[in-house]
Amino acid sequence: MKKIFLLFTVLLITSACSKKLKETVGILTAGPNEYQVQRAKALEVPPHYYLPDPRDSQTIDNNIKRLGEFNEGEQALMQEIN
Repeated sequence: MKKIFLLFTVLLITSACSKKLKETVGILTAGPNEYQVQRAKALEVPPHYYLPDPRDSQTIDNNIKRLGEFNEGEQALMQEIN
């Protein structure tokens, strides 16, 4: 019972403390000063980051394996998926 009373008393006293003391203890943190915040520069994409032109769909299709080109494990996996 004494512990509960002591805890209640400490909470009551600390809630009545000044704002400066709460900041010192770490209960309350100060936000940034809105007059000292600087605007960030706009983001830009460097010229060498642009994507190349897409290739023909025929060259992309050549990279895809045909059903007969799969090994036994890959074929079993494809059958489970379908």
